[in-house]
Amino acid sequence: MRLKDDIYMHAEYKKRYKEQYKGQYNGNYYQGLKDIGYLLVVSVIYSFITSVAQVTLGFCSVFWVKLIAPALASGMLMLVIIDWLFVYLNLKDWFFFIEKDIEIKLKNEGE
Repeated sequence: MRLKDDIYMHAEYKKRYKEQYKGQYNGNYYQGLKDIGYLLVVSVIYSFITSVAQVTLGFCSVFWVKLIAPALASGMLMLVIIDWLFVYLNLKDWFFFIEKDIEIKLKNEGE
């Protein structure tokens, strides 16, 4: 999926952006795309840290140190849920835009 072309360059997104910021450009037009990129990078790094902690800290004899690995895993689960939410919101917009486009196209063909 090409998020930039299919969502952020769509006329409906531009209209929504202009309404939200009263026609002013605030330097954050692609902020949603940036947020997804940052979140995915953080998720990958955090998953590597979590996997290393599972292998290394899991063999420690001190009980509270062993609890760090499951805590990191639950944090990773929260990041995955947030990732899914960001992707879902972008897909929701994307499907709304393509449905609107096909509706207009079918109306124009019927005339």
